[in-house]
Amino acid sequence: MLQKNMGTIDRSIRVIISVSIWALHATGRVDGIISVILGMVGGTILATAVLGYCPLYLPFNFSTKRD
Repeated sequence: MLQKNMGTIDRSIRVIISVSIWALHATGRVDGIISVILGMVGGTILATAVLGYCPLYLPFNFSTKRD
């Protein structure tokens, strides 16, 4: 099982960023390959926020979660 390494503020910021990216994608403000890339990035950011786990934190032994 993945051990959570993200705090509430970190997760909230990621959700806000993800929703903003998806809004740009959904409203057609960006199009083409950039739209696809932003959609994938937004989905990845949202997934890490929902799981509370960021794999990029692992090699650096970093955590924003308070014990």
